[in-house]
Amino acid sequence: MATVVSADQEHDSDVLALIGASCAMNLSDIPFPEPIAGVRVGRVDGEFVIMPTFEQLDGSDMDVVVAGTADNIIMVEGGTREVSESDMIAALEFAHGTHPRDRDGAARADGATPASRSGRS
Repeated sequence: MATVVSADQEHDSDVLALIGASCAMNLSDIPFPEPIAGVRVGRVDGEFVIMPTFEQLDGSDMDVVVAGTADNIIMVEGGTREVSESDMIAALEFAHGTHPRDRDGAARADGATPASRSGRS
């Protein structure tokens, strides 16, 4: 469970909780296949916005959270105001394009991979 201790009052903290949970799992000895990341996507004045503010979301026709690995999208949730299928696919591609591509670096925040900490290779 993630508890928000401090927030900027402009952005939702749910995506940060998702990223924090992934970091915690990858730093632990718990078997976890690979790091995940997440982003919130909005669209303001026809332009996609990553991690939009609450004010931007008021004028956005979509509010979608996308989570995934460097290679795959694994979760999508949110809502839209009647957007086309092609616009939704473009939003997903935009979101996935912002995920960290350096899986090795993300998995080794402490200098060791989960496998090396637990003796697996």
